[in-house]
Amino acid sequence: MRLLIITNNPERASFRQRVGVYVDLLRCNGIECEIATLPEGLVARYCLFRRSGEFDGVFLHKKGLNPVDAFWLGKYARRVIFNYDDAIMFSHKRPDRFSGSHFYRFRRSVGLSDMVIVGSSYLADFAGSINDNVKILPLGLDVSDYGKVSGGQDDGMVRLVWIGSKSTLSYLEEIFDVFEEISKKYKNVVLRIIGDNFLDFDNMPVEKRQWSRATIRLPGANAVLRCWSIRRRVFR
Repeated sequence: MRLLIITNNPERASFRQRVGVYVDLLRCNGIECEIATLPEGLVARYCLFRRSGEFDGVFLHKKGLNPVDAFWLGKYARRVIFNYDDAIMFSHKRPDRFSGSHFYRFRRSVGLSDMVIVGSSYLADFAGSINDNVKILPLGLDVSDYGKVSGGQDDGMVRLVWIGSKSTLSYLEEIFDVFEEISKKYKNVVLRIIGDNFLDFDNMPVEKRQWSRATIRLPGANAVLRCWSIRRRVFR
């Protein structure tokens, strides 16, 4: 069995945790996976969607489709699985307002799919009104991969740790005053940011750690039975 996995960015954390950790498991269970980054340009996208017919199915990661993309993918793909773990039906800049540009793309992807996989019951509610085959697969972490670290820092400091990409730093900025207030009351508190970009505060000390695949091990997936169950339901 062959599966074409389409994503905007295979390096983003969402892809690594929602898809990347399962690729070896899928291969071990007889599903050969090819990962393709969605290209720019109509011709390049058409060629990719046309080639999707050579696979048993397409796994679409977190991509809201425009009308042209939806038409060609629907025409050529034998099966489509749509996976998302964020509220992509809303604009991250104005989540309190209806966003047609986000919602209609989201609805196309969900409506086109034979199965939708989401990360929570909240997200499932949105997809369930459009598609009746929605499965909840929460983000998992195999804690056995992370043993207790001995000989760590024992400097009396309390570390608040934030792990995220550049796009998430705006959430830290929203509570800038909170960190400043904490730093005034407690001199033994430091904020550690692990990511690809960083912030500076007036008073709160910041430890900056560049995220690296080489220094942070990916968790091993322990959902073999669930992956196998999904395979049987979709490709029957």
